[in-house]
Amino acid sequence: MSNFPKRRLVPSFSVAVASGTGSPIYVYDVKQDGGNDLMYGAGHHYGVFWLENRAGACQDHLIDNSWSQGHALTLADMDKDGRLDIVIGKRDLAHDIDPGAYEPLGTYWYRSEDASHGLWGPHPMAPQCPGSRRRTM
Repeated sequence: MSNFPKRRLVPSFSVAVASGTGSPIYVYDVKQDGGNDLMYGAGHHYGVFWLENRAGACQDHLIDNSWSQGHALTLADMDKDGRLDIVIGKRDLAHDIDPGAYEPLGTYWYRSEDASHGLWGPHPMAPQCPGSRRRTM
């Protein structure tokens, strides 16, 4: 007898950006409707997204596409309201040929503004912070 719960097959999904994701993909019930939604950043393009689970179908939602190369996404309750928020940063030259590779660095968090509609409010934490600097060759 196994102590693990039975596994359930879920429908396949694809990410919104053809170049894929360079950040972890988190499972989180964004709309608090009992569905497992996915949160991710486009590590080699522009965009932070959430993929809504609609009873077996998936729908992508854009959170922000004003900067590129989002890496190291995590979820944390930044404002202590009981809901998880997104924290993510721009990687320095993920690849020098990626879109936006030479644009300014930054760290951002996105507040869960309206859980019933999956709306997120952007909050730059450290855009172009003094401690972030470009590598030199």
